[in-house]
Amino acid sequence: MERTKIMISSLMALSVSGCAEIDKLKEDIGKITNQTVLSGLVVGSEPLEHPLIDADAMDVSLNESRIFLASAGVDSTDLNPSAITGAEVVFESDTNGSLVYNEDADGFYSLSNDDGLEYVDEEMVSVVFDDEAGTHSISSILPAGADFDLADDHATGTDVTIDLSNQGFD
Repeated sequence: MERTKIMISSLMALSVSGCAEIDKLKEDIGKITNQTVLSGLVVGSEPLEHPLIDADAMDVSLNESRIFLASAGVDSTDLNPSAITGAEVVFESDTNGSLVYNEDADGFYSLSNDDGLEYVDEEMVSVVFDDEAGTHSISSILPAGADFDLADDHATGTDVTIDLSNQGFD
């Protein structure tokens, strides 16, 4: 009789740990089949410096982020993504703190230097938003700016070639 009790006890322990593993597996599958899609970019420029241009007379800096949010089906019955509208989308970084994106059109959101966005080379940035499926976030390290030289003049109607080789650009 004692042997039966030990087996029942062992089976109960296996059952409890098995449930935890099944819950983890469900969570992992949920992450893999997440139907939320984010496509976007972050662009930054340095202030224009040239001896022939008065930088104080004009501001040509550009710092901008644009993203598109959608919910797409993971099976063959729903191949057209639906734009996610009305989401509060936040850009986060050490330099910028938290900046809220502006919704420009269905699923399209933007930020610019007018909103306080600053591009900082090699800084970790995150985009975070909530929708009916939960909280979503994605993070990336912004690349360093390209190092290149441009000729002061070139012939009209000819291509301008900018060499970005060996800097991680395609």
